[in-house]
Amino acid sequence: MPQCYLKNFRSENGGPLFTLNIEHLKKGYNTKIKSQHPGAICYINNYYSIKDKLILSGELKAIDFVENIVNHYYENRYQSVFEKLINNQSISFEDAMFVSDFLVHLKIRNPYQIGLNENLKIEKIIQIAKERYSSLKNEAIKWGYSSVFFDSIYGNEIIKLINKESLTKDFQLESLVQKFTNPEKKLALFREAILLCQWTLIESKNDQELFITTDNPGVAIDTFGKIHNTKFTNGFNFYFPISPNHTLEISDSKKDHLRTNKKEIKGKSINSKLVMGLNHLYTKVSTRYLIANNARTLQNFIDL
Repeated sequence: MPQCYLKNFRSENGGPLFTLNIEHLKKGYNTKIKSQHPGAICYINNYYSIKDKLILSGELKAIDFVENIVNHYYENRYQSVFEKLINNQSISFEDAMFVSDFLVHLKIRNPYQIGLNENLKIEKIIQIAKERYSSLKNEAIKWGYSSVFFDSIYGNEIIKLINKESLTKDFQLESLVQKFTNPEKKLALFREAILLCQWTLIESKNDQELFITTDNPGVAIDTFGKIHNTKFTNGFNFYFPISPNHTLEISDSKKDHLRTNKKEIKGKSINSKLVMGLNHLYTKVSTRYLIANNARTLQNFIDL
């Protein structure tokens, strides 16, 4: 979890954050709320290290490319855009596009994505293998290899790739790199979908009931009530907590046709019951931790 995001959940005096291991709580373990500094929450040493060539493109990047280039780009700009988001009724188109990119980046960089990649890895590799088969085979034949020999070698390489232990992590790193280095192509569909939706800044003005966040912030619910880690098309409301008092709602129930160079942001205040409802919704795609700026908010989950 990026510190730039977590820091906005601290109290006004810059105090610590509080975490609750929801996974242990669900299993019935004796679970205590912990006080932690933002930098220590959800930190995994060398998580984004690139150790080999990128698995799909074959590019060779520096071992710390994702951490020092990709992540830092988003982290260095996030705070200024966040302040505009909560203080204005509109933001520039450029800033709105950054918010869209940041949401996608935050989801892809999360360990939750590893589980999604694991479910799709065989399907993805087979699709790529089919796409590359003809061109690679033609190239091999030009070099004097027989068709039968190529098919045997190619099949064995695909099997080795599917069985590679770090395959799902490799997919994650490649996606982070490609969406950063080629955003016009790799982020175009996300930008179009998200920017054309209505954005609403939901505010809790009751200091007794504040928004939490999780180790995988942001959750979508479709028109049938089904929960999604991400969904930005065909009937959805995506809720993204950005501070104890604010949640950004992105919904395609109404379209914003962007007639100006500004992205309009609606405002809405909600009562304590609805805040609690959103907080419980956030837990549906959390991996392990709930995070809040006070222990009392997390205690509500223990007392249920």
